[in-house]
Formats: sequence, C-alpha cells, structure tokens
Amino acid sequence: MGATFALEAALGAPEQVAGVVSINGPGYWPSQGMAGALHSLCAALAADRPAALAEWIPRWFAPAADPALAEQTVQQVLNQACSSTSFSPKATSTTRARPSTD
Repeated sequence: MGATFALEAALGAPEQVAGVVSINGPGYWPSQGMAGALHSLCAALAADRPAALAEWIPRWFAPAADPALAEQTVQQVLNQACSSTSFSPKATSTTRARPSTD
C-alpha cells in the first residue's frame, strides 16, 4: 500500500523526485491513463472472476516464465479469495474508538 502513496506523491510533486521504483506495488496509476483498463478489469472480475484471473494473472510474468507458475498463482488467488472472510460494513461497524479514561 505504501508504494501507491509514494507513487501518488511523486506524481504530485515531480520536481522533488528523481525517480520511483515500485516494489510490490503498481508501476502505474489510474489517473495516468490506466483508468479504462482498471474499470475493464473490475467489470471482468465481477462477471466471471475465475476466467478474468486466468486471463489477467499470466500477464504478471515474463514471456519465458513457466505457464504452470501462472496457473499456480491463479489457483492460489482463487483459493485465498474463497477461504477469506469477505468485507462486510456491518462487521466493521462494531469497531469503535475506546472511550477516554480521563
């Protein structure tokens, strides 16, 4: 998550940044021409998550990478998504700041 904020800060003040290396974060920002692709990906994920992941994830790897690695990654993402608890606003509404002890 920090890579995203670092990238946004660099875009906001390019005169103060010599360069950005995104490690474990995006190398692009939607405001820099990727918004259409991001919206298309979100729509594809909503329509058919397994198929969208099977198409999208292999592009994370270099062309010479073993296709089995991409397939394994797709399965890991699908398994993780199925085993984790989905976000629920009701579940987070019980988290409140502790009252002051003054």
